[in-house]
Amino acid sequence: MEDRRSLAERAILTVLAIAGALFLLLLPGPRFQPEATARVALAGSQDLCAELAQCVVFSLEPTGPTCCWKLKVELRSGPACPSSLPLQQIQLSLNVPFTFILVDQLASGWTLSGTIPGSGPITLTSPGPLSTGTTTIGRICVNSFNFNPGTLTIQGTVMVRDQEVTCTTNQNFQCPNGCLVCGRKCRDLNGNGSCDHNEPLLSNWPITLTDSQGNSVTIKTDNAGNFCFFNLAPGNYTISEAIPSGWVAGEASCTKFIPVQVPGYPKAVDCGQQAGTCPFTCEYRSDINRYDCIMCRFPNMRAEDIPQAEACDDRPEILNTGWDQRISSTIPLNDPDGEWVIIQDPDPSTPEPRPATVIANPGTKKEPQSEWISADQFGRVRQTGQYVFQRCFCLDPDDLPKANMWLKLWAADEAIVRLNGNQIGVTSPKSYAQPNPLMITTSTGFRAGLNCLQVVVTGGQSAFLPGLGFGPQAGFDLVGEVTAGGDLCCEGGAICGVKFHDRNGDGQMDSNEPLLSGWTIVLRDDQGTVVRTAVTDRNGAYCFDRLPPGQYEVSEILQPNWKQTAPPPPGIHRVDLQPKQSALHRDFGNRQ
Repeated sequence: MEDRRSLAERAILTVLAIAGALFLLLLPGPRFQPEATARVALAGSQDLCAELAQCVVFSLEPTGPTCCWKLKVELRSGPACPSSLPLQQIQLSLNVPFTFILVDQLASGWTLSGTIPGSGPITLTSPGPLSTGTTTIGRICVNSFNFNPGTLTIQGTVMVRDQEVTCTTNQNFQCPNGCLVCGRKCRDLNGNGSCDHNEPLLSNWPITLTDSQGNSVTIKTDNAGNFCFFNLAPGNYTISEAIPSGWVAGEASCTKFIPVQVPGYPKAVDCGQQAGTCPFTCEYRSDINRYDCIMCRFPNMRAEDIPQAEACDDRPEILNTGWDQRISSTIPLNDPDGEWVIIQDPDPSTPEPRPATVIANPGTKKEPQSEWISADQFGRVRQTGQYVFQRCFCLDPDDLPKANMWLKLWAADEAIVRLNGNQIGVTSPKSYAQPNPLMITTSTGFRAGLNCLQVVVTGGQSAFLPGLGFGPQAGFDLVGEVTAGGDLCCEGGAICGVKFHDRNGDGQMDSNEPLLSGWTIVLRDDQGTVVRTAVTDRNGAYCFDRLPPGQYEVSEILQPNWKQTAPPPPGIHRVDLQPKQSALHRDFGNRQ
């Protein structure tokens, strides 16, 4: 009986929806439609919204320099339309994965509330009734992440005949295909013009993009000091930063690359002599159907940094679990800690290598500026045995005479600590219940190049009903650092790339193919040792930095129902990394 009633209700709703849609299609132009779940239940509200649709029309007018639009509303004149309309507020939201990066140039009296960047909803509150004619409410700029088309949903709340009514309209838009410009802001402590490891990244820093017509858009760097502008049409642009009092701008540096092997790419952009500014040209290569990608760095120094700046400063290698040194903050719970890699797990159903997971471990001890990590997001023991975690770091040959490392460790239940294969410490059973952590200090066992610290955790008997979280846990909390009387791995380089959805399977990233976040990328040295893992970010990007010169292999962990299309078989990038070199566009493509 319930199934029949449900089917009947769905049939009635379908007929009503089709009838309403046909009625609205007869009216000219984009228009309000009744909200599916109205905030105020009013008899006849559908009729009121239909009447408003003849008088109120929203529109989007493109404006530079990226995917930006002027949001306009027209109150038409006519016998059926009021001379003014008490529009109280409008709510804006975007379809996934589009996000607002900027809402500005608001008309006088209009106010904004909501989270930017984000997909909404955000609220624009009107200063008073609309008058007959067209009002430009403001400018909205979005990131499309190479998806098209987009849909802006507008919900307007008005007072009609002493009743509050909320109506909805959708505006479709198409972001231009074009170039991508991304970059990073850092505090350049040693004044070498680069964003080196352990140099703080600068969040909430304004970055401005200006086109040749003088149109500009300003966004702020995120918590990791990163910024991105999408959808730049071919032409000339300038990217610049604002310099607060007490700071000194370094030389901006930008590099053009195309995510396929092309002669002459990557190539440096001539940024000129003006600090904190770089003019560049966005180009389309018709021979390979590709737009430029431009990567920029904006290093800055505080005035007090300048006298102490040297080629390499004395900065330690921080080993803390669950800690992001670049932004001086703990990693959120359940997120991966890519610095610590699980290279052995007794559970045959899990892939290795993979990043360790940051976990909450209530009732146990932990050190400041750290979090517990585990092979399982709940810290559960799914299989009895040893769980091996590894963290590698780099030392130059001249670092070795002064190299020193100290560690503090809590474990559940117990752990063995190794440096380059040699045991340097063992915790007591049920380490987490002891009054003090395991303390280790050593100045021996280091080597030039890669050094790897391993923590081998034994968690005890496998869990009863592990899916419900019952049973012992396997994980650890560690703080420590390596010092050497100078900047570690001063000669180090980087390997970076992106992950893309290769929809047509041609092994190349096309301008309309989206980037993929949440994929694990694995870095190995020439001996097959797992050096590090990385998880692609929301822009599909990954990067391994502070690497000693040498031979490396970069691979991906394939996800279910996906097939790798780039690089060609065996699907591995081999890199001969030179001192202080950045090996870019080591990209991976997959299709479903």
